Amino acid sequence: MKRDLELARKVLLEVEKQTYTGELLDIVVDGYTPEEVAYHILLLSDGEYLVADYIGGVDAVPLWLPSRLTWKGFDALDLIRDDKQWADLVHTAESLKIPLTFDTVAYRQVSTS
Repeated sequence: MKRDLELARKVLLEVEKQTYTGELLDIVVDGYTPEEVAYHILLLSDGEYLVADYIGGVDAVPLWLPSRLTWKGFDALDLIRDDKQWADLVHTAESLKIPLTFDTVAYRQVSTS
């Protein structure tokens, strides 16, 4: 499965919307399968953007559920929350033919400040 930064952004936004209770959050993102969402939750956890736990599998699909964002996750959202700014970043990366990652987003923000 390929990494989808748009899906990663949507997962972070969904986690941010939730009230923190310490419980695991069931995140659904329109247009994506539960497998895609779970995989991106795992990737975001690996990248330390959120805290997630493996809860087992359903129909041979491993499920990861988040409980909260990390400091790094909030920092990333500060850079990518706004839809217009996000669209501009995607367009810029495509026009420059550079990979769009949260690190390149952060670098662009610092270098244009």
